[in-house]
Amino acid sequence: MSLILHPAVGRADPKPQRCPRTAVLISEGTWASSGDPTRPDPEGMLYPLVQAGTAQRSVWFNPYPAQFRTPVHPDDMPFDVSVAIGEQLLRSHIAQVHAQCPAAAIVLVGYSQGATVAGDVAATSLIPIRETELLADPRRVPAMAHDVGPSPDGVGVEVGAGARVGDI
Repeated sequence: MSLILHPAVGRADPKPQRCPRTAVLISEGTWASSGDPTRPDPEGMLYPLVQAGTAQRSVWFNPYPAQFRTPVHPDDMPFDVSVAIGEQLLRSHIAQVHAQCPAAAIVLVGYSQGATVAGDVAATSLIPIRETELLADPRRVPAMAHDVGPSPDGVGVEVGAGARVGDI
């Protein structure tokens, strides 16, 4: 009896994949996204989190076009269109992380417009999200917030305006 071994066809590199224990996925605020997940805007509010990346924790910046059409920025896309693109990119990256590293804890962080993106995705994700941190959330409602530390007065800009920002 003989045994013939054939090389695997179409297989990826046989080296085991290194997975972080935690994947931190960041969506920045309006006009702060560089559009490149490997090169976040150094002026962005959440840029210091780049240094949080280690072998145990990966950091990814959502490359969505964080824009908001205003009289000063008439060529920018509407807020809701920008948010929808950000949500699609974030969902896609979550699925990729989960497929490649199913044991990795997923943490979402969003600032301002990015908080809308991260909050919407966290609320509807079918893949478990370990933690969501929303800073300057346009949709913040104090009675519904789960604040850590002091709870500031006031509501998010969308709530205060009585309409979704995309409708303004």
